[in-house]
Amino acid sequence: MIQRIQTVYLIIATALVVWAGLGTSFVSFNVSVPDTEDHINFNLNGYGWQARTHFAETQQLNAQQIKDKGMALEIKGDSTTSTNYFPIYVVFIALSVLFLVTIFFYKNLKKQMRFAKIALFFLILIVIALSLYIMLIPDSLVEYCRSIFAKPWEVKSNLGMEFYILCSAIPFAFLGIMGIRKDMKLLQSLDRIR
Repeated sequence: MIQRIQTVYLIIATALVVWAGLGTSFVSFNVSVPDTEDHINFNLNGYGWQARTHFAETQQLNAQQIKDKGMALEIKGDSTTSTNYFPIYVVFIALSVLFLVTIFFYKNLKKQMRFAKIALFFLILIVIALSLYIMLIPDSLVEYCRSIFAKPWEVKSNLGMEFYILCSAIPFAFLGIMGIRKDMKLLQSLDRIR
């Protein structure tokens, strides 16, 4: 039964989850001051938040204020790079392991169905949580920038390819569940014939 189509779907879902977790960026925010070149770029990826700042105006970056906000800094001239490491990729590795465990329960279809549903539930939960987080972040980024500098800021966001890759794993997980269900119906019909 390991050669069944649900195995292919679950392997594709696993690969997409791993790719999304170890990719470049789920979302990026460009926080800028209107009519100036001052901006801060925030990227959320599997390793946490990364921020790159550039200030062309005379107001200099107060590194101690940003350090107090919880980000480590590397200052290079008029630009600064900061990173807040939070191992988000651990969640994606755990989810991919759950998908792999699901594949190896091919001899017990009830267990395989249960694990596939749990994996799909957690995948959908992660996508919803990430979506809500992305929707709520712009206001807090503006407040974060205002706490450092007393300037008007505006935020532009861009979803990264990894977010779409993570969302595309959902249909493959669902197709894997449908394949398991089809096999269960086939075995039940064979049991009735006997």
